[in-house]
Amino acid sequence: MNAKEINVSNSGISDLSGIEVFVNDTVLKCSSNSLSSLPLLPNSITELYCQFNQITSLGPLPSNLRILTCSSNIISNISALPGNLTDLQSYNNLLTTLPAIPNSLKYLNCGTNQLNNLPSLSSSLEYLYCGNNQLTSLPALPNTLKGIHCFNNNLTQLPTLPSSLNTIDFQNNLITIIPALPSDLITFLLEIISFLFFRHYQAP
Repeated sequence: MNAKEINVSNSGISDLSGIEVFVNDTVLKCSSNSLSSLPLLPNSITELYCQFNQITSLGPLPSNLRILTCSSNIISNISALPGNLTDLQSYNNLLTTLPAIPNSLKYLNCGTNQLNNLPSLSSSLEYLYCGNNQLTSLPALPNTLKGIHCFNNNLTQLPTLPSSLNTIDFQNNLITIIPALPSDLITFLLEIISFLFFRHYQAP
């Protein structure tokens, strides 16, 4: 078979044995099954959607992978991320750490895990969702970042905020000092942010 997409989502399967023979396929959809692990996948795979399973760990991953959606599993470990990955959706798992993030990554959603810290972020990252973790600090934020959602953590302060930001959500943390905000962000936040914002920041 030479189809470009394999879609076995919602099929009631518990293993993907034999998937390695599909060497010409680029998209694998296997969400909403009873998978506890994935076999070695062909390097031709560029998009992998394996959310809503019972997977405990991931890796090694296809070298050409660009999109990885593995949310809502019980994953506690992800091996090295491929160098061309642009989108990682790993929310609602049991992760305590993340592997090194490639500089190609633009979207990262690692919310609702057990993360205490984050690795250095991609220099091209545009959106970061890391709410509902145990983070006490954040790494330096890249100048490409447009949105950050870090609510429900243990943050006591925020790093320098890049001028590219237009959305930020830091509700339910331990933050007492807010750094200077980008001018395009201030008006937006003043309309929606909670009392905590007014308490610690006054717009010029």
